[in-house]
Amino acid sequence: MNAILRFSVAAILFTAAAGCNAETICSESCEVSTSWRELNAITLQVSFPGAPGYAEWDGIFDNASNDFRLDSEMFDGAAMRKGTILMVGGLVMAVQGKMVKPGLEPRLLDGAALSQQLVYRLLDAALPGGPDAIEGVRQIEYASADDMILATSTAEGLVAAPWRVTGKVSKLVSGAIGYDLQLASGGPSVLADSDDNYNPHLVGRLSRQAVAALDGSMSLAGWRTYSADAPADEGAAATGKTYRTIADVRKTLAGEDAGAGAAGRDFSGIWKEQCEDEFGLRIEHAGDDGRYVIAFCGPGGCENFDLARRSFIAGDSNYEVIGDNEIVQTGNQGGRQRYLRCMSTGN
Repeated sequence: MNAILRFSVAAILFTAAAGCNAETICSESCEVSTSWRELNAITLQVSFPGAPGYAEWDGIFDNASNDFRLDSEMFDGAAMRKGTILMVGGLVMAVQGKMVKPGLEPRLLDGAALSQQLVYRLLDAALPGGPDAIEGVRQIEYASADDMILATSTAEGLVAAPWRVTGKVSKLVSGAIGYDLQLASGGPSVLADSDDNYNPHLVGRLSRQAVAALDGSMSLAGWRTYSADAPADEGAAATGKTYRTIADVRKTLAGEDAGAGAAGRDFSGIWKEQCEDEFGLRIEHAGDDGRYVIAFCGPGGCENFDLARRSFIAGDSNYEVIGDNEIVQTGNQGGRQRYLRCMSTGN
């Protein structure tokens, strides 16, 4: 896994862009959405032929609220590590358990995100008809001569071509979709921390859950809470606040934006640290109340606008407006990321 610059909205967890590069940053074609991504609950176990242990994730996400829950279980052949990560509104992370060193949970989240994106991308490619076209058991054998690029707002992955996926997909009695996939990549991949080809065995199920937002009455007693705005390659910053429930987090987030307005400025456009950079932000109007949707973009495309962060920008403590074409994104650890507007979208 290759860390990239920043950790913003982790609700991108289960989406990915395809067919994009630096020249087509955040074009409409970058925002890929298929019927497979309507399945908002995923269980995934990843293992490797001949290697001990596995990683298993059970996740559910809600596009409307930017909430998600991820249960993690990792076994290295000797020791088991378990825990749960919650994301409230895409901005506050709550963690329970000891999966990694405290503060490094965003990196674990990136690993889960890229692996789960991989499942959706393989199913997109091999079974473009989507889950509704599955009856009984479908055998899969699909090959591609193109590299596969995966990305979150803080990490990227690449499956080297030529790659091939085999296995089966089945419609379960419950209506969920079961999958058993073997991927064979054409060379070392960014998703792997070795020089060997990336050949994971991916087993799990997908389903559509009508109620996916976190319950506001859920207690956060004993949970560690972090801001989602962590500087690059550093541990996440503790919020410094005590929340009794999920509802308390929502109230705090709403208060940070309430009444901020846009201060008479239009922030829509493409923003980068340097205009020649391949990574940056696409900012667009989110509606009629003055909020903006702020999507991270890179060579692999942009995160899904339905899942990206929303803010007034002006008046938001996470942003400092320097001028019409210059803003600074701040983090709880004192990090400051300067952005220049390189292109106006006219939206």
